[in-house]
Amino acid sequence: MLTSGFRGDWPIDSTRWHSGSRTAILEQKLRGQTPPESLESRLFMNAPRRLRRGELPPQYIPKTRPAEQLMIDASADVNGPKVLCNSAGRAQFAFTLAAARPEIQLTCWFLDIYQRDQASLAPQGVPENLELICSADFPEAEYQTICLVLPKTGEAELTRDLLQQAMSRLAEGGTLIATTDMREDQWLHDELGRLFPKITRRPVRKGVTYLAVKPEAPKKLKNHDCEFVFRDGERLIRMKSRPGVFAHRKLDVGARTLISVLEPMEQGRVVDMGCGSGGVAVAAALRHPGLDVLAIDSNPRAIECTEWAAKENGATRIEAVLDARGESLDSNTIDVVYANPPYFSNYRIAGIFVETAFRALRPGGRFYIVTKAPSWYIESLPLLFEEVTSELIRGYSIVRAMKSLSGKMPAPAPEYEEIRKPKPKRRKPKLYEE
Repeated sequence: MLTSGFRGDWPIDSTRWHSGSRTAILEQKLRGQTPPESLESRLFMNAPRRLRRGELPPQYIPKTRPAEQLMIDASADVNGPKVLCNSAGRAQFAFTLAAARPEIQLTCWFLDIYQRDQASLAPQGVPENLELICSADFPEAEYQTICLVLPKTGEAELTRDLLQQAMSRLAEGGTLIATTDMREDQWLHDELGRLFPKITRRPVRKGVTYLAVKPEAPKKLKNHDCEFVFRDGERLIRMKSRPGVFAHRKLDVGARTLISVLEPMEQGRVVDMGCGSGGVAVAAALRHPGLDVLAIDSNPRAIECTEWAAKENGATRIEAVLDARGESLDSNTIDVVYANPPYFSNYRIAGIFVETAFRALRPGGRFYIVTKAPSWYIESLPLLFEEVTSELIRGYSIVRAMKSLSGKMPAPAPEYEEIRKPKPKRRKPKLYEE
């Protein structure tokens, strides 16, 4: 049995820790007390609360997720010169196996470029026999062993799609190892049974490990991609979605809400940040053919779907870019940014969206955010933007903001020193008067 040499995310520099509310944290970053463009500094937004308060030592690292630890425990079952795996965290299994088995050529696949970049920040460096990749699908190669970490919180259709891809990439007689942290799992067992004639099940206290060998004549695989149509005024827009893309098989209500507030513009540069399948970008490009639209997302499948929709609908001025940190956006070049940030990550990703929009927008540029939880944005955006408002539409809040015409951040509120009067000392009662 192998044990991982590290757990979870990489350590965070103690000089970048700050106490207080998230608004105070963002304000400190923007004042230059931490480098706002540093990837490591953004890790702070995802740190546990006890870590931010300074109650844990600088060497503290979050634990490996249970499903990933189960895969580490099953490392002895990995065979063959070429191995493919995924990760539910920071590629802990891949680093552990690559260090223990240098004769194996290992590829670790990610469906999010941000997670891939985080894994590459390993303090010990990436081993020579390990390749970290981010792509829409598994590489077109043949592997003797494929290891899939499948947490119980994962998406059902994405899991089915990955299982089918693993089946097609396995060499004849190759082994699939799948782990889940669902202790009494039956669903994954049934899905594996549809692809493999024989399955070995190893239940433990923290989950289940499955081993299956590819048969000589694999079953016909199903296509989980979906094409659909939505109406924008008198126009029907064709879209495509894949498992793993937000709001698979439909256009989510948040995107429809953003489309309803698109500004009428004859020309200019517009960004759809967190584009998903590309509904907002395509609608903006078709409404106003003179616009240059840039759609960015950290998911390569989202970029693939956006490019497909742009081609199918004749929107020739859309550029889709795989980007997790806003590196594709030049400073002071964008007129309007439309954003649909995810709700997970405890506002870490939302903070990246806000910082990127402020840097990319021209003075006087507008920023539109759709969310069901506007409080954080209403509290944080005035640190950067002017005229921050919120409007409720279709059960979602549209938060509007404008970058100041000077291009500078608003002046911070004056700091007041809190003065507390000392509490009067309580006079001990005398039991007997003298």
